[in-house]
Amino acid sequence: MQVTDRRTIARASERAEPARIDAPVRVRAIEAQMPALEASEGPPRADLRGLWRAVTRHKWAILGFAAAVTLVATVAVSRATPIYRATAVVLVEAQERRSVSIDSVYSGVSNEREHLQTQVELAASREVLRRVVRTMRLAERPEFAASGSSPGPLRAAVGALARALSGRDAPAPQSPEDRIVDLLRQGVAVVPVKFSRLLEITFDSPDPTFAAAVANEVARAYIRADVEARMQITESTAAVIRERLGALKARVDEAEQAVQAYREREGLLDSKSAPNGLAPRQLEDLTLRLTDARYKRIIAEQAWEQVRRQADEPETLPLVQRDPEVQRARQREDDARRRLAEVMQQYGSDHPTYKAAAVELARAVETVRRESRSVVEGLRRDWSTATATEKALEASLAQVRQTAQGTSRKEIALQELEREAAANRQVYQVFLSRLKETSATAGGEQPTARIAQPASVPGAPVSPRKPQTIAIALLASLALGVVAALLGRRLDTLLRTVADVESRLGQPVLAAVPPLALRTRADAAHAADAVLRHPGSPFAEAIGTASTGLMLSAMDVAHKVIAVASSLPGEGKSLIALNLATFQAQDQRVLLIEADLRQPRLRSVLGLEADRPGLSEVIVGAATPGQAIVPVAGTGLDVIVAGRVPRHPIHLLRSPGFARLIASLREQYDVVIIDTPPLQRVSDALVAGQHAHGCVLVAAVGLTPIAVARASVRRIVSAGIPLFGVVLNHYDPQRARAHFGEDDVQGLQPYGDVPDRAPSMATSA
Repeated sequence: MQVTDRRTIARASERAEPARIDAPVRVRAIEAQMPALEASEGPPRADLRGLWRAVTRHKWAILGFAAAVTLVATVAVSRATPIYRATAVVLVEAQERRSVSIDSVYSGVSNEREHLQTQVELAASREVLRRVVRTMRLAERPEFAASGSSPGPLRAAVGALARALSGRDAPAPQSPEDRIVDLLRQGVAVVPVKFSRLLEITFDSPDPTFAAAVANEVARAYIRADVEARMQITESTAAVIRERLGALKARVDEAEQAVQAYREREGLLDSKSAPNGLAPRQLEDLTLRLTDARYKRIIAEQAWEQVRRQADEPETLPLVQRDPEVQRARQREDDARRRLAEVMQQYGSDHPTYKAAAVELARAVETVRRESRSVVEGLRRDWSTATATEKALEASLAQVRQTAQGTSRKEIALQELEREAAANRQVYQVFLSRLKETSATAGGEQPTARIAQPASVPGAPVSPRKPQTIAIALLASLALGVVAALLGRRLDTLLRTVADVESRLGQPVLAAVPPLALRTRADAAHAADAVLRHPGSPFAEAIGTASTGLMLSAMDVAHKVIAVASSLPGEGKSLIALNLATFQAQDQRVLLIEADLRQPRLRSVLGLEADRPGLSEVIVGAATPGQAIVPVAGTGLDVIVAGRVPRHPIHLLRSPGFARLIASLREQYDVVIIDTPPLQRVSDALVAGQHAHGCVLVAAVGLTPIAVARASVRRIVSAGIPLFGVVLNHYDPQRARAHFGEDDVQGLQPYGDVPDRAPSMATSA
């Protein structure tokens, strides 16, 4: 390929205007790629095939780990001492209920459960185990004698150090018997049987006979402890009752003496010998008599008032006339008047008979007057007597009432003393009866439980269970290995496969480029034309795939400007850009611009002289583009190296001179490739990408973090630069197929195919 005339390029550079992609085109690029990018930033989707590949990738490590764990478990269970378990069954009697109230009916189940749980705790208590230690003389057995001795100096020092670090005080020294009890508790277990009142007392020991003996002895010790506790309660209760009886008897005597002394002091009769209700009956009798006397006094007073109003002629009063004596006197008066009238008619008034009759009449009239006055006097006496009687009864009633009130107050005090005496006597009788009952039932206590089934000598050990333990170890180690493999895959934050790029970055993969072997200086010197020296190599095929995909994405664009960027240094961006330009230079006019003004490398790779002008000199006007363009021998490729490193490289890339340079070079070349600096360090790539039709992002397998690559993609898209896709560098197909289960991706983008999601450069021309 012939080099373009330098003067023609200079004149075009002077006339060129800044070449930037229009704003609507950049907006469409963002809108086209932002949904895929946002979808890729969510949590990774569950990929069962990927999980299976992660497991199969580490299958030998998982199997080796499982085999090692299983072997260790097998050796451990083979060398472990067999442990035998003996079980004694104890029946707990139902709790005695002395109440049949509705509350006891509803709470019976709860009380029964609490009672059974209490017996469980008692059976496993230290007191019961201490009885077993003493009865069976466990301190004399070798396995317990060693534990009963004091700890050695090393163990004591370790314990003291642990207590010092934790800040706890030193525990009180234990006796040998307490240490044996602690050791015995590790093998004894008391478990209630569901839906019954049975307790299973088990003991584990390497000696089956000893295990059965201890289980039975624990059951017997528990029952004996319960009986002895009941006997102690009975004896202590009897002692307390006897102690209280003397004091109660003294209180009873004192109370009775106080009652008798008060009765004698107040002159009160015994309530048993005195008539019941004497004072009330007297009050009732006097009240009735007073009522009758008051009635009689009223009647007499009314009669006397009538007589007193007619004191001149009392005989005319009806009250006087109704008197029998007055009526008889008036009858005699009437008879005398009738005889006087008869004598008058018969003899005349001068006859002695008439005179005798007149005298008789005068006597009869006088008798009437005398009887009338007698009746009046009787009425006066009756009124006076009734009045006196009423007053006397009133006085008697007041005296009796006063006496009754005083007696009542005394009787109330007496009754209080009698009640206190009766209460003391009742308490004394209760304690006396309880003492007799306690004395009668002493020694006859019934145990709370009984042995339903004694423990027998076990024939087979309960541990270790060799098949189960080995199987559990195998399964657990396999599961742990699988979890470790999946966790390692989950925690792996680097790009490993093409699927990672597509799913985690949301971008198409233009090509998966295998690593280029650069073993010698000669290989490094020919890295620029590796695709020409080895056209059939996997590296050249991958570069061709990426190049063809880019060209087919911009078939309608005559002059293409492509920016090549990476996230981090060392990802092979410059090598990919150089070989991509070399491959396209076989049939097109291609120019490679090294826009990495911070750490340029293209000069040393191509072996150019140090004083040759580069991009920085062209931008500032110190050199013309024709002076900076260097043809690469044997490749047909033209190159503009970075040139002298400026103080502020980004200012040069933002300057109008750089824009005019790109515009002029685009007119002279079919393809212009710009090698930009890494995105995560500076923003130079974004500034240079504004003058390109699109960008290619280079990522390295096992080097580029997914989060960093995703951030780079977001920065490119947010800047409005169309992203054609990702070139995955250092891709080893055999490793990907063996470790990640990925198919051969050498023909990922075969010639003639267009990337599915790559934005077309035709819209940005």
